[in-house]
Amino acid sequence: MNEINISIPFGKREIEIKIPPKNFFESIEMSKTKKLNNIERAVEASLANPISSSKLEDIAKGKKDACIIVFDITRNVPNREILNSILKILNKAGIERNKITLLIATGTHRSNTKEEQEKIIGKKIVNQYKVINHNCFDDNLNIEVGKISGNRTIRINKHFLETDLKVLTGTIEPHPWAGFGGGCKGICPGISSFGTIMHTHNPKLLQDESVISGKLDGNKFYETMVEIAKLVKPDFMCNAVLDKYKRPVAFFSGDAIEAHRVGAKFCSKMVTVNYSDYADIVIIGCGGHPLDSTLYQAHKGLMQAIKIVKKGGSIIALSECAEGIGSKQFIDFLIEMKNPRIFIKQLLSSREHIKDQWVAQDFAKVMSKVKIFLYSNGIKRKDFQSSLLKKVDSVEEGIKMGLERTGYDSKISVIKDAPYVIPYVKKQFK
Repeated sequence: MNEINISIPFGKREIEIKIPPKNFFESIEMSKTKKLNNIERAVEASLANPISSSKLEDIAKGKKDACIIVFDITRNVPNREILNSILKILNKAGIERNKITLLIATGTHRSNTKEEQEKIIGKKIVNQYKVINHNCFDDNLNIEVGKISGNRTIRINKHFLETDLKVLTGTIEPHPWAGFGGGCKGICPGISSFGTIMHTHNPKLLQDESVISGKLDGNKFYETMVEIAKLVKPDFMCNAVLDKYKRPVAFFSGDAIEAHRVGAKFCSKMVTVNYSDYADIVIIGCGGHPLDSTLYQAHKGLMQAIKIVKKGGSIIALSECAEGIGSKQFIDFLIEMKNPRIFIKQLLSSREHIKDQWVAQDFAKVMSKVKIFLYSNGIKRKDFQSSLLKKVDSVEEGIKMGLERTGYDSKISVIKDAPYVIPYVKKQFK
């Protein structure tokens, strides 16, 4: 019998992997959704029928200035269509171009270059409007807005806080901690200070069983994020939901909390997939461009894959990593990590918070249960020596090593777009 061939997104292209037929188990993708015939009309229809909110054109009347949060280069968002419609409404309401700021929500990520800004929001918009990057470490940029439960101080980008009209844009998609991305996540971590970000990214919270993808109600990460957003009081939101081809299939506008919840419910029906049983080996795509530009972002796919792989099994992750591994701090964490369980215990007991420790914590969670094999042409073996994460020169090499670990009759499952689906198995771990 011929090998099973499956194409997986890898950077800006797809690569075909070959799986021995006797080992192939399951490959399930998100549900198909009807393609939008006209994206701009869909945005306009969403803006004209907001959820739990007045129309943006009514909210904007009488406002002297506006600030619009835009996700950074690591996210797929149909920004041009969303912004064209929003900016048209704001201009019509009397807010002049020089009074409108587009704020790139970088969270703890690096600043986006002008070329990257032009790529995500269009050269025309960049040339006509003020576009700035957030910086979570700038104490002069992030000012106090109040406190949340536990007497925790919240600091947010002043450009957003001090503007008359506050608008969020983004994409609703599965997120390993927030349940679903988009919505209030544009505020925290998007435009928060590092200290504020640590209220949601602290080790104890990320170890909480409620903090998982696909869950909003009772999710402590999400609830903290919403509590922060209520202090900031955004006026309006417009978020997209994308299909497996990264095309927008729906837009949700209105109240930043309620419209997001409706969008998350819609998204959940698309992305939740049921695998019939756990596999010994799971092969995953880490999202393709731009998400798989660094190994740092691969944790989103790994945290989904761990849900359907047997303890002691293997995950083979395909991530182009055109920009390498990630920050120096993240690289140091991975190289120095010798025992994942001890690493997590040390994080939980430490009072010091270091940038990107939260993603290293996710890697440790996964590596404490399974072996990770990484296929990437952006990372060379000589540049990365980890005792826990094995770099392979081909997917076939990863499969061979996985079979050697768990037996040549091992079952192999595939998640083509792992960051964007929520897989689950109804059976309990054996």
